[in-house]
Amino acid sequence: MTTTNRSLLSLCSVLALATAAVAVEYVVSPVGDDAAAGSAAAPWRTLSHAATVMQPGDRCLIRGGTYCESVVLKEIAGTAEKPIRFAAWPGETPVFSGCDVVAGWERVEGDIWKHRCEWSLGDFNQMLINGRPGVEARWPNKNNDDLLDWEGQAFKACKQDDALVCPELPERPDGYWQGAVLWVMGGAKWTSWSVVVENYDAATKTLSFPNAGKNTRNGWRFMGLTRPQGGYFYLKGGKAEIDAPGEWFYDEAEKTLYLQVPAGADANALTIEFQRRRSALTLERCRHVQISGLHILAATVNILNSEDCLLQGLRVLHQGNLRGGNTSYGLGASLGSRLGGERNILRDSEIACCAGDGVSVSGTRNSIINCWIHDTDYTGSYDTPIRLAGQEHLVSHCSLHDTGRDCMLPGGQAHIIQYNDISRMGRICHDLGATYVCASDGGGTEFRFNWCHDNAAHGTRMGIYLDNFTSNYFVYRNVVWNINGCDIRLNRPGQNNHVINNSMLGKAGNWGRWPSDWLYHCSYVNNAVIGVIADHYNAIFVANRYNIPKEQLNSDTFMDFQAGQGEGLVVPGITGDKPGLGAYEPGDTWRAGHDFTKSPQPEYRLADTPLRNLVAHGSFQWSRYHGKLGPWVPTGAKTAKIIWGPGGITECYTTRDTIVGAGLELAGDEPSGVEQELPALRSNQDYEYIIWLKLIDGAKLDIALYEDGKLVAEAAEDRADGVWRQLFLRYRSSNAPGAHRIAINKSGAGKAFVDDVSFAGMVKGMEPRLPGQVPVAPPPPKRPPLPRRTAPLLVQRLSEGYPAAAELVQENPDRSKADGEPARAWLAHHDGVLRVKIEIPLSKAPQLDGQNQWTKTDGVELCFADADNNAQHPTFILHGFPDGAYESSTEAGAPASTAAKLATAASFRATVNANGWTAEWTVPLTVVAIPTADGTDIRFNIGVFRREKRQWLQWAGTGAQTWRVDQAAIIRLE
Repeated sequence: MTTTNRSLLSLCSVLALATAAVAVEYVVSPVGDDAAAGSAAAPWRTLSHAATVMQPGDRCLIRGGTYCESVVLKEIAGTAEKPIRFAAWPGETPVFSGCDVVAGWERVEGDIWKHRCEWSLGDFNQMLINGRPGVEARWPNKNNDDLLDWEGQAFKACKQDDALVCPELPERPDGYWQGAVLWVMGGAKWTSWSVVVENYDAATKTLSFPNAGKNTRNGWRFMGLTRPQGGYFYLKGGKAEIDAPGEWFYDEAEKTLYLQVPAGADANALTIEFQRRRSALTLERCRHVQISGLHILAATVNILNSEDCLLQGLRVLHQGNLRGGNTSYGLGASLGSRLGGERNILRDSEIACCAGDGVSVSGTRNSIINCWIHDTDYTGSYDTPIRLAGQEHLVSHCSLHDTGRDCMLPGGQAHIIQYNDISRMGRICHDLGATYVCASDGGGTEFRFNWCHDNAAHGTRMGIYLDNFTSNYFVYRNVVWNINGCDIRLNRPGQNNHVINNSMLGKAGNWGRWPSDWLYHCSYVNNAVIGVIADHYNAIFVANRYNIPKEQLNSDTFMDFQAGQGEGLVVPGITGDKPGLGAYEPGDTWRAGHDFTKSPQPEYRLADTPLRNLVAHGSFQWSRYHGKLGPWVPTGAKTAKIIWGPGGITECYTTRDTIVGAGLELAGDEPSGVEQELPALRSNQDYEYIIWLKLIDGAKLDIALYEDGKLVAEAAEDRADGVWRQLFLRYRSSNAPGAHRIAINKSGAGKAFVDDVSFAGMVKGMEPRLPGQVPVAPPPPKRPPLPRRTAPLLVQRLSEGYPAAAELVQENPDRSKADGEPARAWLAHHDGVLRVKIEIPLSKAPQLDGQNQWTKTDGVELCFADADNNAQHPTFILHGFPDGAYESSTEAGAPASTAAKLATAASFRATVNANGWTAEWTVPLTVVAIPTADGTDIRFNIGVFRREKRQWLQWAGTGAQTWRVDQAAIIRLE
């Protein structure tokens, strides 16, 4: 009996403890009351109140309806086993809105109404009309709902960089546009810029802003205003510009909203909302909090300085708008959602329709998984669907598409970007990629198993784009198509960038500004390419297959293209034992992009490859170290410090004391240096330890490698001539490697400058090609450029023949005068046909060997596009050769079907003589939908390649390819 009583007592105690630990479920409703019990029958009103009550393991269900509150949850903490959860009531949709409904409108006149409104977000104001964004009063009017279609007004090259002249501006009095915001996309169109207009001259139709550049917060302004290609713009004005349905304006002085509704409509019969809060939901310094199933309207959702939190199943629309007035490369404001802290996750969510970023990620080991992010950056800036900073983030199984510029900016280190479907980048800007990094140390970031396709930009187009001065990236198992430019681009200089087992349905290449630019320990290995990969003197090319027929590899067949099994080079950690060529191996069925019907469970796991650079902070600009030495330990006199070199990627490294950005300076008369412990080395592995250095005033420098405290290898440099050069040593690890440490030591007087330190393994068959750089002195002064062709060339209407005066084709791409006798060109037009004749002088007759290839054999090219800046038009290219053969190229993005029609409709004739040859084209412009009326402007350029001198001439130097007609000149049909 005693035993029974004790057992019952024990059971009661256990039940009591269990009851005390049971999680509690609360309910919140838009019609609730925070003074109620928080139950389904008596719900609370706000999440903020619920958060003050909830304990680890509790759940709050959120009833459907609209919540007009800005929720900030601070220092709320669950545990890994018992997270605090906020979730939508099953089958219902709670909407957290940054807007308040505006009701009680008064008619002003006709279809224009007004409403007294006591709140304003200033530059961030936004109006929604029946759930769709209105348009802040502007000229010219916007006639469609596509946020990424500016519908701007074209302008021609201006004479000064602080005034825009446009004869098409409407008749308005002097000073009318003062205070309006001018948005411009001009010149090379890398990015937009905006400025507040300071004055308007009605007689000359001139918008001026002479003082705006003095106070800019965003760097270079007014790009392209004086460039010959002009651009397009629009103006956000005052309430007097309200003249179309959906246009609105907030008068700050009157505290009044003005709106034009559709003809005959009653504003009070519409649902009109005006943004009042910029953030709907923020987790700040929280741990193990989970939020799911919410819709966010006209506001952001943010995780800041938090750990192990989850956002799932969200729909975030119209999260940020911007009036502008002080923008260039950056918008100067964060408009998108933010994910910061450590180990936080955003997944299974949609983010769409934002003027800036979709989501920006910082901190460490955060993840974006299975998300659909689209229609971002409708300002045309350097904002993007996903922006990464920090380290070790995972972006997996996402669909990113339709954005003003790039679809991803993966700054920071050691990220994994995988299984993403990335497309329709470049809806507004030019010269960009699906992903884009520049002057960046990726710290081993991996782009893998992605689809990148359909670059919508005009001008230079890339897929995966590693721009100048970029290092430590892996690009493997990706498929890239319909880029109409360069599928995977490694710009120079670069280091430790590896492109392995990708399928490229176009071509790949590199570009740099200086002949000595290196691609040291950069490789293209096991790639399948429809075109070719451009060569470089010290990049590594192994087991790539070029010129694959399109019938075998195209956008319909790339998953089935599994060629060359066993022909590829084995790259440990990246390929299997018998690799093939391209992205897919036999048995692979992987797909990219989001799928809300499935929930992938990816893990953060970097490839275990010896190619990885083991040096942390080797570029001295990892942001986590905030400009400090971080893992580098100063030694000797301890004079080591981080410095920043002036200029960016357009200035040569010979002009500064860093390769780019940050670097290391060692100074003083006493020996001084730095050292760093390395991660564990692989057994029996060949490694290379390299630095870039510059010595002055008698300084000497050596690098050393220690194992278990013992010196095992060293190298030295004593040429203190102020020239950047590479210092390296090679080392093979033992069967059982010990603890390794690298050191950099300066001795002697003077200074030593160090940058881009690397300690990476070498794979047999893809060893670095030495030297990394032939040391060069600072380049001699450039030849002075020839004057730009700012005025259109008038093309006469002639039924036959040509005008007497010839145009000289004599410019190098940098606009300097080329050596030798120039080529000469004549232009005329008649009945919709453009005629061009070009005489190319040579020292002897051109070779006719039947192997025609542009920039390899003698040839001429015509490049042209409609100059209407109010829309994007393709650029067409025609190549002609001395044997009479010609071709129509899609290199500049012309649709293949239209290019084929042009090839059929155009005609070409070549005449060879003892001292050169003559080329003559007839081009029916209507075939490519270019108007032929008098006064039609056409972007135009001529290119000539002279094989005997390997000389590339342009009629108008573009600084790049001849087909960059937006940087060339204009012809006008008379």
